[in-house]
Order: sequence, then C-alpha cells, then structure tokens
Amino acid sequence: MSDGAQHKLNVALETALVTETWAQRTASWRGHGASASDGVRGRNVPSGGGCLVAIELASNFILLEGYAADRSAATWTAVLEDACTGVAVEVMQSTADEAKALRRHAETDLGAHHSPDLFHGPETSAQVEQVAGACADVFQRRSSCVEGRNGQLALHHHGRDRLSDRKLAALTAVHHFHICRDDGTTAAERFFGRAHPVLFERLLLRVPLPPRPRRRRTRPPKPAYLTPVAA
Repeated sequence: MSDGAQHKLNVALETALVTETWAQRTASWRGHGASASDGVRGRNVPSGGGCLVAIELASNFILLEGYAADRSAATWTAVLEDACTGVAVEVMQSTADEAKALRRHAETDLGAHHSPDLFHGPETSAQVEQVAGACADVFQRRSSCVEGRNGQLALHHHGRDRLSDRKLAALTAVHHFHICRDDGTTAAERFFGRAHPVLFERLLLRVPLPPRPRRRRTRPPKPAYLTPVAA
C-alpha cells in the first residue's frame, strides 16, 4: 500500500473511531442518568499547549482529555463541564497534586474534597492520613491510572509538538471501548454499568476495506544489443 493510501485509511479509521464511540457514548449516557463520581484524578500532561486529563478512578473512564491554552482553574472547570455535557456527573473527590489551580478547581468550583496525590512524594502521606478517617468511603490512595495514561501520551508525543485533535480523540476512544481489564470489561462498561457493541466489529461496517494493490505490469524482455557469435 502506498503512503498516500495508508494515510487515507488511517484518517478514515480515526474518524470512524471517534464517530462510532461518540454514538455509543451518547446512547450510554441517555440510559445512565445521574451518577456520583467518588474520585476524579486531574493532571496536566506536558505537551504542546498543555493536555488536560481527568479520569474517574474506579472505572478508569477518561472524563476529559484534550489540549488547552492554559491550566487555570477557570479553564479546568470550563473544559470539564463541556466534556461532561449530557450526563449528570457529581464529583465528590478530586485527587491531584498541590497545584493551586487544581485545588481551586476542585474545592471552589466543584465543591469537592481535594486529596493530595501520593504519587508525588511521601511528604503528602501525613496529610492524607489526617483526613482518611473522615473520608474513608471516598478516599483514593493513589492515581496510578492517570500516571499510566500520561506515560502513554508521552510516547505518542515523542518527536512531535502535539497530536491532532482527531488522533487524540481516537486514542481516547480505544481506551474507553476496546482496552479491557482482566475481567473482560472496558472503561465504558464499568462507568456506564452496561455492555456495548464490540468496537472494531462496528468499525468494519463503517470503514471500507482498502483496495487490493495493483498488479505489476509484466515488462517485455529487453532486446539484446549484442549478438553472440561463434569464435
């Protein structure tokens, strides 16, 4: 397959991924109703312009993953509200580092409890232990799921400033509706509490198979320029 044909196929696959999973996501949200998210982990991923990531910890469902011009509390709140349009998500607790913008976003804008992230050092452990008793039901010990996601995005950002919005959305779609835990469930199944169609079976209905490569033309034999003669 030529580079041009491969690029067209990649674009078609990424577009179909985003379209199909958005349709599944919308259908799941309609039947999901209100939900309370016990723990949400927010993090700034170093990349071109800054990539904001927020994950619901219990299900590992990505509520927000996208680029933003800045990392202010107002921006965090605005983009998270936009990402959760269509479903009632109540954030009860946020696990993040001690950045002022993230604390204000959680405590002031969302009215949620803020827990420091144990991943960033043992000095925060004492603070967590002080509030653990009162918040035992919603306490999140660490946020390795987001750190793992950050590592994956860092690999994709390697050698480039940022991903296209289409490619980033396609990566999020695969995380939600294709990657499974050992119990066979996807992040979308755990978050919405319902099964969904197999992602790549649906993609086969949306994306046409690439054409077969053209057969090489049989070249005529080259004429002999020298005629062998007997010595």
